Amino acid sequence: MEARHRIFIAINLSKKIKGKLQNYQEEIENSFNSLDCENPIGWTKEYNLHITLVFIGDVFTQDLAEVCQAAGTAAENQTSFEVNLNRICLAPPNKSPRMIWLSGGKNQELETIKNSLEKALLGSSSAPLLPHITLGKIRQWQWKQINPEEMPQIDKEISLDVPVDSIEIMESELKRGGPQYTILESIKL
Repeated sequence: MEARHRIFIAINLSKKIKGKLQNYQEEIENSFNSLDCENPIGWTKEYNLHITLVFIGDVFTQDLAEVCQAAGTAAENQTSFEVNLNRICLAPPNKSPRMIWLSGGKNQELETIKNSLEKALLGSSSAPLLPHITLGKIRQWQWKQINPEEMPQIDKEISLDVPVDSIEIMESELKRGGPQYTILESIKL
């Protein structure tokens, strides 16, 4: 049986940006210290922090080169740009929270490259992209044990500019300790 790879295209982050994100994670974690419970959030490891552009899904080994070539062609006219992330919040919006995001508003350059990638790789483009970074995932059984009146407030306005000068074709491997992401190819903008 031929090997399959879970593939997505993302914006990888600089060490400096990842360091700032870890500071936000620690700040939120510390807000749970006064509660008589275990922290209900599984934090995204530093090396896994990214902004997802397009989730492709399972790709056979023999098709990986074609995915990389199509992504490179879709991105060849895109120049570098910045994405502003401005809010730490519970996510998804307007639903029972499952994650903590650092999110931003719509960005035309990001939307353009996402649409180009989706058309080249999936044949059509989907709903507009709400740029976000998953800082952590909520462990529901622990979260529900916290008295709502004691729940720390997780909603903070910030301003973080993320430079985008490349996109990465990444593989997601589900492991016992959580997913591990590997960059298969980096495409400079």
